[in-house]
Amino acid sequence: MERSSFDPAKKQCDTPRRRSSSKNIKTNEAYIVPADIPYFPAEGNKTPADIKTSEDKKSTALEPTLSQTQLSWYRALCNQILSEWNEKKEFAVWWQCKQADGIAVFKRQSVVPNRPSVFRAQFTVRDVPAKRALDVYYDTEIRLSWDGSLQKFNTLENLDLGNLPSRLQYTSYGSRGFIGARDFVDLGVCSIDHSSKRYIYAASSIAHPDYPPKRGTVRGLIYSSGIEVNSITASGVEFCKIILMMQVDMMGWVPSSAISSWNIDGLYDTAKALRNAIKKCSTQRQLK
Repeated sequence: MERSSFDPAKKQCDTPRRRSSSKNIKTNEAYIVPADIPYFPAEGNKTPADIKTSEDKKSTALEPTLSQTQLSWYRALCNQILSEWNEKKEFAVWWQCKQADGIAVFKRQSVVPNRPSVFRAQFTVRDVPAKRALDVYYDTEIRLSWDGSLQKFNTLENLDLGNLPSRLQYTSYGSRGFIGARDFVDLGVCSIDHSSKRYIYAASSIAHPDYPPKRGTVRGLIYSSGIEVNSITASGVEFCKIILMMQVDMMGWVPSSAISSWNIDGLYDTAKALRNAIKKCSTQRQLK
């Protein structure tokens, strides 16, 4: 079977998108993934057994042992995730889907063939430092305290990539309407620019042999999705302009109307809950 291969030099996958059953992933059920989802390179050193974790366990400060090939692969993929984020954000044409309570939700078609549509929500928060707003979304414990759609949000491995703070993460969501339970294994990366006060956290799915799909849950896919926080000062008042972007392939069979509703209403609900959490945390404590 022809596998998708991510070439760090090219910074892109070298095979066209298609769905195929991956024998590289150990699971009791077929793992169906598009060919443009990068596979973790198995050569070189692997994560020691004594620090491996399952998604069911809360993990902290996990330090995997990786070969130089694997580190280079992660670094190139992180750069690609951030590049895709910037490209999506700069789309010229967006269609507004929803506007309520100071939150606007937009949609546009993907510029990459055969990928799902991109959804974007944006709002502002006053008198909150940008880095603090990012932490409310990024920190796993805080995120679980306000994001009711999440069942689990765990760090699988923290990665030391120099100026690219990154991690492997596991998230799971319960059933909603016609859409059954979904989970995701993603590589997430932060871009922190203190001088311009621009903070980004974006994640994309990868296929990793140590974290196979679970029976009874559909493994979904995301493409460079996350949050961007920009600090804006006007008349001596500091504002945070917050953008959430989501491009999700639910996998499995789901009615198109349910997918659209899940994206629009789900993103709006997440944005509203995030805004409330940012305001609450800003009055409770200073985040790291």
